Amino acid sequence: MFAHNSWGDVARPPADDLRGPFAFVRRHWRGHYPLVHAYWINFVGLTLLLGLLGNHALPWMTQFFSARAGSVVALSFSAFVLLALSWSVRGVWVSASAHRGRGGSGAWALVAKLLMVLAVYNWASGLVSSAPGLEEHAQIAMGESIGSPTQVELRVDGRSVLLSGGINDGSSTLLEEVLTRAPKVDTVALNSVGGWIHEGELLAQVIRQRGLNTYVEGYCASACTIAFLAGKTRAAAPSSRLGFHAGRQVGGLGTAQRSIDAPLRRLYDEAGVKPDFIERALATPHHEIWHPSHAEMLAAGVFTRTSEGGETAVFSTQIKTRAALVDAYKKNELFNALAQRAPQDFEAMVDASWHQLQRGATDVQVMGVARQQMIQSLNKYLPLASDDTLLEYFKLLEEQIEALQGTDAQMCAQMVFPSDAGYRNPASALPKQLIEREMAITAAALREADGRRSQTPNPAQLQSVVRAALVPLTPLQRSVFLDANLRRRAPELTCSASRKYVGAINALDRAQRVQSIRILLANA
Repeated sequence: MFAHNSWGDVARPPADDLRGPFAFVRRHWRGHYPLVHAYWINFVGLTLLLGLLGNHALPWMTQFFSARAGSVVALSFSAFVLLALSWSVRGVWVSASAHRGRGGSGAWALVAKLLMVLAVYNWASGLVSSAPGLEEHAQIAMGESIGSPTQVELRVDGRSVLLSGGINDGSSTLLEEVLTRAPKVDTVALNSVGGWIHEGELLAQVIRQRGLNTYVEGYCASACTIAFLAGKTRAAAPSSRLGFHAGRQVGGLGTAQRSIDAPLRRLYDEAGVKPDFIERALATPHHEIWHPSHAEMLAAGVFTRTSEGGETAVFSTQIKTRAALVDAYKKNELFNALAQRAPQDFEAMVDASWHQLQRGATDVQVMGVARQQMIQSLNKYLPLASDDTLLEYFKLLEEQIEALQGTDAQMCAQMVFPSDAGYRNPASALPKQLIEREMAITAAALREADGRRSQTPNPAQLQSVVRAALVPLTPLQRSVFLDANLRRRAPELTCSASRKYVGAINALDRAQRVQSIRILLANA
């Protein structure tokens, strides 16, 4: 204990108490150092050092830790700063109290104490303002993560895995473990809202080192895009979305945004993403998300190829029984209409699909056989639909051809002449509203089919309809309807000819149009 005189001065402590490994700490705490030393070295010097560590060294160190360990380090450092500054202020205060007794100026002692009061006020204000950040660190240190727990599912084909959930501590380890047990995997499918940047980098390392492809099946944002960009080839299903934004320092340690974004910029650049795209992504605040179009991502190098979707064996992995497949199909409006209208056709479709599922086929293969069966059924029942449905169907067909003509002529040709090539998914190139209309119209056709509308046109009637539809076409355009090889070689020509052909039918008056459509469909 110290004896205080009437001026509040503190007597110099005994020298025996100021020895040992922590003598410096005890000397300052007891006010042994002169005021100039206590203030400029032990207070100002320490404050500058702690600020330097907090702004530069601490963020640099925590980027090498897991999120949880990084938050523990940040909380530990904050506690250390609080203790160190408390020690520093107390030592200056006590030294100021003893300053006059040492022959110093009472005015300078008063100024030093006022500065300590201001310092305590500033630190208290800073502590209040940093409380949300400290609370976030505390939650992370206790195990809180982003999104749902990470899951890595091996698909039954043995060629792909799905990584879903948040990108959190241990995600890369979990992926590595699954890949070690499945050496034939060549694709990592992603469906994640994102998570920690550091863990995204670790996932990218695993993907890059193994030379794996990446593929987005649903949604991939934030740190998920880091893993995605590590793919040897990169693509996404047509209905999927990718989201980009700037990074964020957990807890708000005061790091400059350019330092936070530096690793993201480097990763994007190494993946071959164009600079303009990188700038747009990093200019998006962390609390917002930019969802570029698939065309933008293909042009910028985010995608290395296009995809029609269904590249992995989702159905084969999730559907374990034939009964489950039946239930899944009946949730679809069109397939359910087929089940009600033509149970035998529906069962044939289920059988064909179930055979594909049992061998671990991809979604595109499963849906390919289902579509082929559906086309056969529609060829039987579509000519029996109501007049209004037939007119809507041909109007939609013209709109679909027009939509594909400017984007994917090959898809256009294969949609009009599906027997000329293997299955391709029109949903990958057609606007969503056209696909939804097709489902609704064809489902209505199945429900409305009435055998009393059946027609058996003679060859002369068919030739009359075809000749009328071919009038607007050039001789070369007409030849695509007779030459399958030409259709395969010249999809643009096939698409333009088909559009003119269907447009000619739709230009007829209502009665002629209905009659012509029934004749054409009856001979499909």
